[in-house]
Amino acid sequence: MTALEIFVRNVRMLMTAKGMRVKDLAELIGVSESYLSLVLNNARDNIHDQLKDRIAAVFDTTVADLYTEVHPSIVEDRPQEGREEGTRSLEDFLTVLGLDEPAQQLPFYRHYNRLSDAEAGMVARFLRGVLEDLAHESRVLGTDFGEGLTSGKGPAADSGPEPSGPDPAWLVRRLPSLERDLLELLAVAGGQMAMSDLAKILNLEVGAMENVALELVERGLLRFLEHGEDSHPASELRVLDPGSVPGPLLWLEYRLWRHQLYTLIPLARRRQWHLRLARLLEEKIPRPTSQVLPTQGDISPLGEAMAFQRLKETAEHYARAGYGSKAFPLLLEAGDGAKRQGLFREALHYYRQALSFLKPSAAPLDRLEVEQRLSLTYAALHRWERVAEQQEKILGYLAGEKNTSSAIQARYLLGVARSHLYQYPQALAELDKAREMAAGRDEATRARIELALGQLHLGRGSYERAHRHLEEGVKLGERLGLESFICEGWAGLGGAALAQRQLQEAVHYLQRGLALAKRLQNSQLILSLEVPLSQAYRQLGDLQQAEELLSAARRQTTESSDLRTQALVEREMALLRSEKGYGGEARALLERSLSFFRQEREEVELARTHLVLARLTRLGRAPLEEARRSLQFSLAVFEKKGLVPDWAEALREMGELSRTQGNEAVAAVYLRQSRQLLERAEEGGGRRKGKPT
Repeated sequence: MTALEIFVRNVRMLMTAKGMRVKDLAELIGVSESYLSLVLNNARDNIHDQLKDRIAAVFDTTVADLYTEVHPSIVEDRPQEGREEGTRSLEDFLTVLGLDEPAQQLPFYRHYNRLSDAEAGMVARFLRGVLEDLAHESRVLGTDFGEGLTSGKGPAADSGPEPSGPDPAWLVRRLPSLERDLLELLAVAGGQMAMSDLAKILNLEVGAMENVALELVERGLLRFLEHGEDSHPASELRVLDPGSVPGPLLWLEYRLWRHQLYTLIPLARRRQWHLRLARLLEEKIPRPTSQVLPTQGDISPLGEAMAFQRLKETAEHYARAGYGSKAFPLLLEAGDGAKRQGLFREALHYYRQALSFLKPSAAPLDRLEVEQRLSLTYAALHRWERVAEQQEKILGYLAGEKNTSSAIQARYLLGVARSHLYQYPQALAELDKAREMAAGRDEATRARIELALGQLHLGRGSYERAHRHLEEGVKLGERLGLESFICEGWAGLGGAALAQRQLQEAVHYLQRGLALAKRLQNSQLILSLEVPLSQAYRQLGDLQQAEELLSAARRQTTESSDLRTQALVEREMALLRSEKGYGGEARALLERSLSFFRQEREEVELARTHLVLARLTRLGRAPLEEARRSLQFSLAVFEKKGLVPDWAEALREMGELSRTQGNEAVAAVYLRQSRQLLERAEEGGGRRKGKPT
């Protein structure tokens, strides 16, 4: 078996163990289903390293383990359920299929005999589950199908027209109409519902509704759930007793996946169920809808969560019913609520759905509100390419319009996106244009633009200009009483001082900003200040204070699931661990950061992490060629992007590495180039054309 075949086999077995489809894995690793199918069918003889890393991350394993003949997580703990049990299950399965002839059975046994004992054990459990489901469905239908599953007799000869496996369409067609309606409603609802709500939708009394449910209980499709019992597959659906005192629950025991039952319902009928559910749920949404997720108010946290969940379900049901006029505003509210909770990917889902309900003939300005919400959500996810695309589109909508405030905002956001993409000349042009348009108008907008210009010049290494714009932004913020702007300005001023090695000044600004951010309870601002402040303390030698700040930042990123920021925190933690003499732990932290940035194709952060890795390698006297390779990669990225401060820092580190290797003349050249870059950046406003001499 080739290495690729072993890799594919292990991935397939892990997918089976987790009940995962090709489509599910493709979504998780960010490739198309067709491409992943080619990989898993060995139709592609090479797989990109980044794709291997992503697959390994999904299954919480390593690429090396995926190439191991017997994957550690697939080793069978109970050998008695291995080969022998698998053989019995295969025999029973072939009997049920009616494959009695040796020639018919031969292909199955040929492939089965190639499996290891551990793989045979997995096959045994899989086949046994299928056989038990077949037996269960035969009891539900009142037939004797599968009666001889373990006796080798196979299905009885007089079993009639039943299919050779549980067919949901065949089953549902034979149910009385009310029972079928209840099953369809549960499939469309896709979650838990009170008995009284089900009765209301089906136009039944609660007592009559209970009788219908009991009929399904007797057929084995529903069952009562004892109080406290909650370990059930996600594919099962339940009906809740509406009483305040916990009562009996009903679970949908239909063994086929819920989506199979859902797809059997004709589209028009399915939309009717969605519409009925939406109308019922809408009555229970608190109004005005701004109360759904209040920052302060009388609704308890549990009540807020339930109200928000109800809003999302109502929006989804109206959308699936095709009722655009009702779905559109609710989808926007659901997106806004998800964004306030930090669920940005969920917010994208709702905004995209809302956009789909706008007709192509809709006026461009009608789309602007949704497009802007989408853009701001992309910005929260650091997807700056999409932000730039959205703002270009919005500026296209505004062409010829006199909606100046919207145009200013679009140019401002486009400038910010270009700045994050390191397209500094284009970013500067957009921000300057926005600043010119905002002159004499809204001072809050002007403050925001000044802060963005300050951050842009900070990234270019033009520290004097950065300081000037950031100070202006702070002054405007103080005049308007906008404390979040003041906080952002102090963070930028602290970053500029830190970049210039003015450590006491950096601590002064960053401490003031952090105190204000904590008073505002703005977690994003707190994080943006804790990391550079810890860096300043580390460079000042106060390692305890630096570690306290990083530990707080790590807890916050873990709680928020912000993996990108977590990787940045761990990179800084690696430098701190190195200073305290824990070189092995530092390298492990850096490897985790590198893995994430590699998966997310964060080229610049990857280069910055390689720069840190090179420094630790040099200081640890590890193989210096490894450090040189890391630096060469970083230099290439920083030069391509025109990141002057990083470029200069990489040149300086290359000089220190050359000095460590005893090449004083080469070291002097690199250090001179580093100084020249920073000097010319300040004089020329940022990016150099060509390498320094």
